Amino acid sequence: MSLTTMHSVWTKRNLIAVALVLSFSSFDVIKNDLDDFEYELLSIARNFSENIMDEDECSRLKNQASSLLYKIKDYDNSELNNQEIIVLNNLMMQAKSLEKYIGCVGNCGNYQPSIEEFNAANRLLNAGAAYVSKDKYCVNIIKVTIANYVCFLAENTSESDYTVSYNWKVSTGMNSGNGTMGLFAKSVRQFYDNREKPQQSSINVYRISCKPL
Repeated sequence: MSLTTMHSVWTKRNLIAVALVLSFSSFDVIKNDLDDFEYELLSIARNFSENIMDEDECSRLKNQASSLLYKIKDYDNSELNNQEIIVLNNLMMQAKSLEKYIGCVGNCGNYQPSIEEFNAANRLLNAGAAYVSKDKYCVNIIKVTIANYVCFLAENTSESDYTVSYNWKVSTGMNSGNGTMGLFAKSVRQFYDNREKPQQSSINVYRISCKPL
């Protein structure tokens, strides 16, 4: 083998080696970025669960979830393979759902997550959610429990936006209230929580009525 041929072979091998190194390096960077997004998402969810009684902290975490969402949206996906794009889109969906969930359930913003978004974030937090009234009124009533925090949400499963009127009272009858709120189709909205009165974690909701918007 001539020196020229040997040089050509070594050059090709070097180019292949460099290409492989760059390929693996790019793969590592992408994997690290996606892992970082997931870590931040789970960290926000965990901190929300642990600090939900603190309204200011809820607002901060809601903003943090919003910032994460924009970081994921702005991420350059031109070098991602199909599986990585699926992972990125799922992270985007979860960040969006978590932002709305914190704003709604944590009562630190005027948020109405879709039923799908609410369920996605609830699974992420592994929060306790149960119907206290289903198919009895024009909207269903959901009770969410996270540690000592309890809130009640109205769920609109219909295709119409509603103005919802409701009354509530504690079982002892010592405290009661009522309200009216707008509620989008296929969405949930919070109307009561026990942040100010932690011991008042159970209420009865009645006289619920809806008017199409």
